[in-house]
Amino acid sequence: MKPYSSFSRIYDLCMDNVPYDEWAARITALLRANGVPDGGIVAELGCGTGKISRRLRDAGYDVIGIDASEEMLMVAQEKEYERLADLYDDTDDDDPENESFIDPVSNIGCDPCSDPDDAPECESADGRITFLCQDIRSFELYGTTAAIVSVCDTLNYLLTKEDLRKTFSLVNNYLDREGVFCFDMKTRSYYEKVLGNRVRVEDYEDATLIWDNAYDAKSGRNEYRLTMFLKDESELYTRQDELHVQMAYDLDEIRELLAESGMTFVAAYDAYTERPATEASERIVIIAKEGFQEQKYYG
Repeated sequence: MKPYSSFSRIYDLCMDNVPYDEWAARITALLRANGVPDGGIVAELGCGTGKISRRLRDAGYDVIGIDASEEMLMVAQEKEYERLADLYDDTDDDDPENESFIDPVSNIGCDPCSDPDDAPECESADGRITFLCQDIRSFELYGTTAAIVSVCDTLNYLLTKEDLRKTFSLVNNYLDREGVFCFDMKTRSYYEKVLGNRVRVEDYEDATLIWDNAYDAKSGRNEYRLTMFLKDESELYTRQDELHVQMAYDLDEIRELLAESGMTFVAAYDAYTERPATEASERIVIIAKEGFQEQKYYG
C-alpha cells in the first residue's frame, strides 16, 4: 500500500507530539527576517493534513498546500470544512438559497478572486487554503509566490539527487524575485543515532502501530515498514501495511544541489532554533533564495 493512505486516518494522532506552534512561529519569523511580506502567498510542499498550512494562514499568509496523497488532503479539507461550517454557522447568510452563501467544501481549492470588490465571496476573504494534489517533483502553480516551505522531512522522500535538484529548480521557478525557500530535512545523524535498525511500537485507543526501521549507512537510505492495526466501525481491527522510504543528504550535497538549481543558499539551522546546524543536528532547517533567471517573467 502506498505511503500515507491508511496512515492518513491516524497521522495527526501519531504526530501529536510535534510542536507545530513553535515550528510555525519560527518559520514565520524566518520568512519575515528574509523579506517575505505579511499577507504574501506561501506554498507548502508536502502539506499533509494541513497542520503547518493552517498556522501560516492564521499568521496572515495566503496559503497553497501541495501534497501527493489524496487521503491526506481529504483529511486537510475535512478540517477546513469544519472550520468554515463553524464560521458560517454564526452568520445570517448560511442559507443555501441565499446568493451570497458560500459552500464550505466546493470552494476549497478554487481559484483566487480577481476582483477586490468581490472579496467577501472570495476564498481569501475567510482564509481558505487552496489544496492541490500534485507530486512535488512536478508541481505547477498559477504564478509565483513570496515563499515556499516544506516541513516534517518531506524532501527526505526524494530518493535521488536528480529528484531533489528537479524540485529545487521548480521552487526557484515559482518564487518571486528573491523569494524565500524554507525547508527542513532529517540528517544522517538522526537516521544513525535515533532510528537505526530499531523497532518502535505505538499503542493508541483505536490503533496500534509497529515501525520497523532499516537504515543503510553507506547509501543513506532508510526504510520504515509500518504495520497498523486499525479499529473499524464493527469494532474489529484490520491490518494495514505501508512502506515509507527516505534518503539522508549531507548539508554540502544540499548546498550543491541548490546552487545547481540556480538558488542562493542563505543559512542552515539546528532544527527550528536560532543555532547554526552542526554534524550532530538531527534535523536541519535551510533558508535559500530565488536566483535571477533571464527567461523568467517578473510581474
